[in-house]
Amino acid sequence: MRAAWGLVVLAACGPRPRPPADLSGLACPAPPHVAFEEAQVAAWVATTRQAHPELDGLEIVVRPMRSDKVFFKADIAPGTLLRRPARRRYRVHYSTELFADPPPPDAVVAILDHELEHVRHYTTMSSATLAGFALDYAVGRAARYERATDQHPVAVGCGEGLARYREWLYARLTERQQRRKQVIYLTPDEARTP
Repeated sequence: MRAAWGLVVLAACGPRPRPPADLSGLACPAPPHVAFEEAQVAAWVATTRQAHPELDGLEIVVRPMRSDKVFFKADIAPGTLLRRPARRRYRVHYSTELFADPPPPDAVVAILDHELEHVRHYTTMSSATLAGFALDYAVGRAARYERATDQHPVAVGCGEGLARYREWLYARLTERQQRRKQVIYLTPDEARTP
């Protein structure tokens, strides 16, 4: 019975993004002056970090993955989950499938901003809260969280890039997958309407 109550408590800690301290003075970074190619992904992440001053001093590594449906994602290196937030290793993953037909440059910046906003959220969570978050997300209550995460790129002026990323992504998905993405994330029209 205690275990069940523990799961209820952890689920209550689930995906509730905390707003950034202050967005004034932040703007959507211009794409870096390097090509979007695998050897340069870290430079793109570093440029996009300009819109996330709260991440200064944190270790964020860039890692490849293979997927033709999920092109970017952020997480925490498992061996660092129990550390204090400032001591964890955060990761931004990118699919190597991107480079055959990459999204437009402003779309890359916008979706990286979205992923870095996930990292910022993770820095506000204790290890126990992260466990509740993961449980809540896994049971399918991600839409409110993901849509709130999309608000950061929109608020700093990356809304058009986010819309262009979603249009690029929709062209690579089945109709069913596209409908699911439209429920979970802002649609192109929503991203263009701050």
